[in-house]
Amino acid sequence: MICRPTVSPSGARPAAADMAEGRRAWAARCSAAGGSGCLGYLTIAVEIKAGSRISGEDFRGLRQLKERLGPRLEEAIILYTGEHAYTHEDWITVLPLHRLWG
Repeated sequence: MICRPTVSPSGARPAAADMAEGRRAWAARCSAAGGSGCLGYLTIAVEIKAGSRISGEDFRGLRQLKERLGPRLEEAIILYTGEHAYTHEDWITVLPLHRLWG
């Protein structure tokens, strides 16, 4: 599988204002090759939050990306410094950063 970083939720590289506030969002477009060639593309969005709580506003960028990409957005993941893992709206997975190592 080959993954390439693509765009922020707005469709452009992250804005300077977002970077200044420490916000980062990435989408990766992955292609999977099968026996007869490329099977197509899927898009996975990953957003990393510095905070220990996730609020409704934290999902705004991912919802905008979902509106733009529709069914091509297969999965969205928010990593944060909190304690609880859960699924939001059946397509956004919220994971504590410490779960990556444990």
